[in-house]
Amino acid sequence: MDFENIRLVVEIVGGALFTFISWTLKKAINDLREVEKSLAEFKLHVAENYVTQNGLEKVIEQFTRSNEAIMRQLERMDNKLDGKADKAI
Repeated sequence: MDFENIRLVVEIVGGALFTFISWTLKKAINDLREVEKSLAEFKLHVAENYVTQNGLEKVIEQFTRSNEAIMRQLERMDNKLDGKADKAI
């Protein structure tokens, strides 16, 4: 093989290798864009559908206050019933 043939083989192999690397890189970039798009969609879904820490704390505080009010009412009812039971004897 003379120098011209070697150069031709190197150019063909180099061109094929460059094409393969370019295709692989383009595919990786497209895959990365798809992942970024999916992540953005997921973040939007979470922001729209899940409660924030502040929101949860407010709901828990409101529930606790309601529960305490119910417990006070039950205690008053219990005290009234105890008073009526004492009168009946």
